[in-house]
Amino acid sequence: EGEAVLDNISLEISKGEFITLLGSSGCGKTTTLRIIAGLEQPDAGSVWLDGREVTGLEPNQRDVNTVFQNYALFPTMTVEKNIACGFRGDKNEMAEKVADYIKRYHLEGLEKHLPSQLSGGQQQRVALARMMIGEPEVILLDEPFSALDGYLKDILQRDMQNFLKDYKGDMIMVTHSRDEAYKFCSQLTLLHNGKEILTGETRQIFEKPQYLEAAKLTGCKNFSAVQKMGPHQVYALDWELMFHIQEEVSDEITHVGIRGHWMRPAN
Repeated sequence: EGEAVLDNISLEISKGEFITLLGSSGCGKTTTLRIIAGLEQPDAGSVWLDGREVTGLEPNQRDVNTVFQNYALFPTMTVEKNIACGFRGDKNEMAEKVADYIKRYHLEGLEKHLPSQLSGGQQQRVALARMMIGEPEVILLDEPFSALDGYLKDILQRDMQNFLKDYKGDMIMVTHSRDEAYKFCSQLTLLHNGKEILTGETRQIFEKPQYLEAAKLTGCKNFSAVQKMGPHQVYALDWELMFHIQEEVSDEITHVGIRGHWMRPAN
């Protein structure tokens, strides 16, 4: 028996919500997406989409589309054929709809190209067009920007933010990038060692992570163990400093953290 990759994770996503799963490599983020998509089956538990249980159903029987790290385009198919694969409506309307999405995603002139003849950004746009043409109930994004360099990443993130404004369904993105989580999503779930440690509003979690692991995942690097000395005082054992805190200090406090951008040089 191998160890469980995921252990007792429970996610509930409201209609039209965009949620990010943030965690380090190997924490179970992609496995969670694959279970929702139907590419893997859970040993226990269930998956429900829009009030319908889909546990055990094949991926094509779920109203879900996924964009993976490498975009998973069919290498021997042209751009227009790749996009047509995502279409689910009346076959007579397919050509018109594909042409519409080619225009919408700025792929004019590339219709007959193969994926190998496209840049990374163009491949991403083909993958997005293929996903969006099916008008899925749920979109899953698995590290969609991880293979890109800084400049291209910024452009494509901006592009994607614009594209996704049109989308009315639910979205789940997996990332280990705090910047992406902060930029894209109103809701955040933090995963650590296959367990869900915190779910809530993204900005709130960055401001008040509550747990040491959550603070680390949101990018805080400076920590000290503390001893509570009074209702508004803690002593940082590693830094040998006394801190006066505006809010009342909980008896459960174990650590204090300081984010780098809070520091100001003393004169």
